[in-house]
Amino acid sequence: MDEQSYSDWPAAPEASQRAGVSQRTLRRMADRDEVRRGVVRISGRKPLPVFCPEDLDRVRKSMAPSDAVKLPQKPAKKRPKRHPLIVDLKDRVFLNLRETAALSGLPRDVVVKLAHTGSLYSFQRGNRWYISRESVQLLGTPTAQIPQALLAEPVQKRPGQIGTMANNEATNGVNQSA
Repeated sequence: MDEQSYSDWPAAPEASQRAGVSQRTLRRMADRDEVRRGVVRISGRKPLPVFCPEDLDRVRKSMAPSDAVKLPQKPAKKRPKRHPLIVDLKDRVFLNLRETAALSGLPRDVVVKLAHTGSLYSFQRGNRWYISRESVQLLGTPTAQIPQALLAEPVQKRPGQIGTMANNEATNGVNQSA
């Protein structure tokens, strides 16, 4: 076919709207020879693909829903909201940091320090701490059995290293160089 016969063939954006499909689907249909495709050569530009209008109308008719049945939509599941201070301890042996802090009344960073020192029976899996519920209950009142050094200053950590309390406990939280 010569280029004059492509004058009434629409380019890809218009053709995809006319057929009711995406440009990608239209290109794939042309690759499978379901839609005839031509190329218009314009000097100084990439070749412009054009598509046969009769084929586009045929695709539009085949894609049109004929008495389509609408399927019922499932309602979106709503996740129950968790109140930050409500902790369900029923049948739980280990608690996460947030739950331990809520149960003990201690700040989260103090719970981490107690876990590091071994004052609480705990283990770390990945980046999450799990603390035994019994050790939290044996801790008693929030500040009675906690060394003051743990409450005084935060543990200094180097990047990529988990801090230990050995240095802080040895000085009992007091700077001896002064």
